[in-house]
Amino acid sequence: MKYKWKIAILIILFFVASQLVGLAVTASYKENFYKKEREEKIPKNLTNLSEKKIPEENFTNISITREVIPEKIEIKTTFDFLQILISFLIALIFATLLFIILMKVGVIRVVRFWLFFVVSVGLFLCFSLLFYNLNFKITIKNFSFNFLELFVLLAAIGLAYYKIYRRNIILHNITEIFVYPGIVILFLPIVNLYIALALLLILSVYDFIAVFKTKHMQKMAKFMVKDIKAFTGFFLPWLDKAQEEKIKKLKKLKSKKLKKVKLKVNVAALGGGDIILPMLFICTVFLNYGLINSLLIIFFSSLALLMLMVFGEKEKAYPALPPLTLGCLFGYLVGLFL
Repeated sequence: MKYKWKIAILIILFFVASQLVGLAVTASYKENFYKKEREEKIPKNLTNLSEKKIPEENFTNISITREVIPEKIEIKTTFDFLQILISFLIALIFATLLFIILMKVGVIRVVRFWLFFVVSVGLFLCFSLLFYNLNFKITIKNFSFNFLELFVLLAAIGLAYYKIYRRNIILHNITEIFVYPGIVILFLPIVNLYIALALLLILSVYDFIAVFKTKHMQKMAKFMVKDIKAFTGFFLPWLDKAQEEKIKKLKKLKSKKLKKVKLKVNVAALGGGDIILPMLFICTVFLNYGLINSLLIIFFSSLALLMLMVFGEKEKAYPALPPLTLGCLFGYLVGLFL
């Protein structure tokens, strides 16, 4: 994983952009859905009094976003913590085994449709929360519906279709910026800071083993690119100096055989797990400590990723999650001391 500076910086910019969108989506979630502690401490009698002052609505508000986002779970005991953490790990093991089975069997259509579904949900939740406070309500009899949600849903499905089934490298990377913030919102209500941190640490160990020991991560990535013709994460083809020189020489030759010439292209990639897991931790920090602390984590995790991409060995696969986790931890500690 050794890239040219401009390729490395471009990947970093994609990573940072996605994390910043994640913070914006989390801010909308916090404002519109997150149950704050100070609200929980309001006595019921005061709440009832305040409710009496508000006239009853005669309309039933229909919101797809509100139905999809899980309700916040209170994690109060060690048992709650372990139960949720173990559930995440079991789900990860099951998903990995299922993907390996599908990879062996070669069920390409099933994997593509699953990716299409996940991307659609991620884009919809991201865009709907970013524009949640824009009110374009349509009222039919006793039902009220925000037209913007319907527009966002159709846009998300359309973008997901072109991303998975039509394949465009520019569209792929742009949509990846918005997919993961939407997916994080599905997990944010059922985790706390300690679960997000535990997932980062445990899955960093898993990432190291999957890349250097079992090496099934590389096989899964190759299957995604060659067979599924899609990739979960940022994906950039690039040429080194030798390849660029070869292309210059070939262009000087005026021959019909040029179309048949095969040229090996380097690929810069950052997997979806390397984006979403730091984002989950950053967003929980944002909910607990605020914007400055989360921005510090984004800065130091991006710096750690940049060092890996620039100083790693060429044509060697590295697990990105361990250095990202170190950057997240360092940024978190710096935020606590400031």
